[in-house]
Amino acid sequence: MNQPLLRFLATKNYKNLSLDTQVNLKKLNIFIGSNGSGKSNFTNCLRFLKDSIITIPDESRGVSSFENAVAQIGSNRILDSNAASPSVVRFAYCFSDISQNGISGNSGILDLKIYVDKNKPRVSISEEFLYSGEDLHESASSSPFYYYKFHDKEPGKGAVSVYNPPGQNTGTHFEPLDNIHTNSLGLSSKDVLYFVNFIIT
Repeated sequence: MNQPLLRFLATKNYKNLSLDTQVNLKKLNIFIGSNGSGKSNFTNCLRFLKDSIITIPDESRGVSSFENAVAQIGSNRILDSNAASPSVVRFAYCFSDISQNGISGNSGILDLKIYVDKNKPRVSISEEFLYSGEDLHESASSSPFYYYKFHDKEPGKGAVSVYNPPGQNTGTHFEPLDNIHTNSLGLSSKDVLYFVNFIIT
């Protein structure tokens, strides 16, 4: 059975943890540093992703899993105190499938940008991409394959990659999507997961 392994984490403008380069991770990671150096903020990045995807939203309060997860790590206080407001906080997570024999399979990156205004209590997703490879898209030597792109051109809009129908050109094309929420991760959407699983398998 394949299980995803977190290969690296990159952040920008997140509290005191703006990482100029990605932090590569192994199966066991030990963080050592003085108080206030960012150890807890680093592990909160991991908890934030888990809570955004797995935690069941509290529908009675009208709060999504993403909103609850971002509240747990500080809401509009996630923006680095040295960054101008409003600004964007970035989280990028690279995952790799590891097969039973230990050989690394396909890698993919969830690249998330969150719009933060210190004068407003709520934050929103300004961009969410899921793409192939092990390099962040701006530093990749060639354009990666995008499973989906949300909010990159306009909030609430995006596209998901789907296979061309039989008889047409081989490959994929983008299908536009509307009404994408800016207060929940597209990765946690059942419709998006269906498309992504269809493309990957």
